Amino acid sequence: MTMRESICHPPNRHCLKGIRSQEGTFRVNEKLRKRTQFGQINLMKSIPASISMFNVIFLRNVLIYFDTETKKAVVERVAKKLKPGGLFFISHSETLNRVTDVLEMVQPSIYIKK
Repeated sequence: MTMRESICHPPNRHCLKGIRSQEGTFRVNEKLRKRTQFGQINLMKSIPASISMFNVIFLRNVLIYFDTETKKAVVERVAKKLKPGGLFFISHSETLNRVTDVLEMVQPSIYIKK
């Protein structure tokens, strides 16, 4: 079973699996969506202390725009807000190889905080 299947494998009470034209996608159930917040931060600055720790961080299609030094700084800054055992998602065209030792690859594009 892959990480994606384990996250949304039926019968999972948190995810609804897409069918027909939505096949291959999933939707987080309404109860969990109500507990979710979205916001913007500047990745080049310190993350405000008012932002709490995360279980999951999605930083997809971002790191490809940074040089190695900036990528390292951004990843380490953001990873500080990830709880131990939390998941860190990047895009398939990105890698954290030689960027940080705080995160361990579970499978390509998915990392876990040690």
